[in-house]
Amino acid sequence: SVSAHALAAWHAAGLKWLTADGMRERAIVAFEHASNIDPTFEDVFSRLSELYAEEGRTGDLAELLERRLAGAEDDDERAHLEVELGRTLAELGDDEAARKMFRRALDKRPDNTHALALYAELSAKRKDWEAAEHSWVRLARLLPTQDEQRGVYERLGDLYAKHSLNYARAEVAWREVLKRDERNENALLRLVEVYRAQDNTAQAIETYE
Repeated sequence: SVSAHALAAWHAAGLKWLTADGMRERAIVAFEHASNIDPTFEDVFSRLSELYAEEGRTGDLAELLERRLAGAEDDDERAHLEVELGRTLAELGDDEAARKMFRRALDKRPDNTHALALYAELSAKRKDWEAAEHSWVRLARLLPTQDEQRGVYERLGDLYAKHSLNYARAEVAWREVLKRDERNENALLRLVEVYRAQDNTAQAIETYE
């Protein structure tokens, strides 16, 4: 068909201009034409999304992701696109729309660590401490390495000590950090602060000895 021929021709033109010096804009235009015909054709989507990201065209990237998401049927693909769209919307400053995308991804794939981490960070930014806490607690159980887990427990320690003022949970969080890094000076100091906040001077001194 005419559209199939045009699609192949625009894709080929994009690949050609992509390898030519100073022709990235022409490559983008060619891939845009191909995407308007069929964004799922070969590597059109990945090429164009990468070019938009490299050129800092975040708004165009968001629109491209929205179009691709509208046509996606597989739950894994939809969850992946929702995470990427959420990340892009966050870069554009639309935090609530970004959080909505992460929630949609998590509805399909509750153990998606990328979505959990991004949703937790945005929730903390918006001072939605309950949502941040729940996401970090789940994330700590899912992350594979002790170093990654330690970072999450540090965030939980801060949240409990500074925002929800739940010192019992703050103590648990900082002790989880120390289980993974017993020489962590910051964790020791923060644990001492937790005990002092509860007027438990004896435990504070014992912890830091």
